[in-house]
Amino acid sequence: MTPTNVDNNRRRNRPSPLVGEGGRRPDEGFRAHQPSHKQKVSRIILLPLREKVAEGRMRGSERISHRNFVLPASSRFRRRSTPHPALRATFSLKGRRTLGGGFRGSRRIGLVAVVWGLVIGAMLVPAVGAEDLTVRVRARLEKVLVGQGVELFVDVPARGKRPMLEAPAVRGGRMWVVDESFRPTGMSSIGGSVSSDNIFTTRYRLVATAPGRLDVPPIVARLGDETGRSRPLRLSVEPPPIAGRPPGFLGGVGDFHASAEVEPAQVRVGQEATYRIRIDGPGAWGMATAPELGRLRGLAIEPRVDGRPDETIDEPPSRAFVFRVRPMKAGEVVLPPVTIASFDPRIGRYVTRATNGVPLKVVAVPEFDAEGLDYRPPSPPSATALWIVAAGAAVMVAGGVFAFRRRLARLWRRAFPVDRRAAKRHARETARRFGEAEDATPDEEAARRTMDALAEFARLSVGRPPGAMTPDEAASAVSRASGSEELGRRAAGIAARCDRILFAARGSGGGSEAGDRLVEDARELFEALGRGGGRWGRGWG
Repeated sequence: MTPTNVDNNRRRNRPSPLVGEGGRRPDEGFRAHQPSHKQKVSRIILLPLREKVAEGRMRGSERISHRNFVLPASSRFRRRSTPHPALRATFSLKGRRTLGGGFRGSRRIGLVAVVWGLVIGAMLVPAVGAEDLTVRVRARLEKVLVGQGVELFVDVPARGKRPMLEAPAVRGGRMWVVDESFRPTGMSSIGGSVSSDNIFTTRYRLVATAPGRLDVPPIVARLGDETGRSRPLRLSVEPPPIAGRPPGFLGGVGDFHASAEVEPAQVRVGQEATYRIRIDGPGAWGMATAPELGRLRGLAIEPRVDGRPDETIDEPPSRAFVFRVRPMKAGEVVLPPVTIASFDPRIGRYVTRATNGVPLKVVAVPEFDAEGLDYRPPSPPSATALWIVAAGAAVMVAGGVFAFRRRLARLWRRAFPVDRRAAKRHARETARRFGEAEDATPDEEAARRTMDALAEFARLSVGRPPGAMTPDEAASAVSRASGSEELGRRAAGIAARCDRILFAARGSGGGSEAGDRLVEDARELFEALGRGGGRWGRGWG
């Protein structure tokens, strides 16, 4: 309230709200600057008049601070009034309030907070800029069920080689690599060096093993000195519905096929037989509980059934529940079918399937007859008999090798995938086909055939997995196989030209001039790879 309002109150014979305790005005006992009549005052601070009480405390009225008001003549202060004794002891600038309602030290506090914020921001900038590679993670689903497989796609843009990914350990789930691919996004050429920009994609499979929140930590990518990491991924995991759950539910989610087999099909009493219940399909990922074999234990052969470790394959999904069956009585029985259930999220209900029945024959062990034993010492064999036995064994071995030569060859190639002679034959055959090719062959077809031939040569020569390959991978494979860096550079150039042709065919850039002499250059390269001797022969070792 301003002094003008005080005079108005007095004129209306009403007590002023500025009157303090004991009817004393707040301005009594103060020493303040007396402005001229009707002079605008920017600020007036009235300190409270304090008096001592019995307990030694101070009391007084509130401070009053007004801004930009006019002092009337009746409210002028005395020019030189003596302050109250308590005022001299309590007058201090410390803690005085400003017109804004805060303290003068708040400006210093704000300035210090701003400085610390700038320092912390400067410290965080280098940490953010240290990520050289961009790693993106895409998930097909955000809400999954326990035991359901979900696909995760990790994309890393890079030039030339494929970055190495470090898959983290997922708590509450399993994750593995399904396949790898890449997609070219651009290509550059400086002199004789050709490089391509690609997006390398790695497909992971994630299977949740527990309900709740599933957090996938960042996936780290490394390419030389460059590193990068993805953002963490969070999925919501729920258990399969309880309503309508059949007794044969083993935890699987998805479609599946069930079958059973026993090996061997005929055993003696007390001899072990291996009984397998095989599950094929996406439902096998979540089936972690073995089926119940109560009907099997009630058969007439009185079998003893023991569980063995499961046989699992992630891709393609397959799981085999293995049991050891030991019959204690002779007879012929059929191992009864076993019902297995899984939840199919596509139709939103449980699906039950049964295995096939498996016949098992158990024969009795012949009784021991001691009288039928011959205790005479055996006569030594003659030399003629030994030669006959050796010749017969040799003939049998040769016949077996000849009969199963194809199967043995497949087993040999499976155990030793690198077949350098086959790689040479493939190179010569490819060169012959390119020599017979017509000039009217489309560039896109020629480029595709050339890339397929290079990939097959790399698989036969250095054991590279089949699939698309970059120019750097082609150069590395050909250089390792032939021992010639020159042939490696030629292979990289041909692969780069094929990429440009295929990239241009999809309408994303490039030009048709890359197809000039492609077939002839590819034929010359494969002719050189198919020849032996010299440095090429030393590279093959």
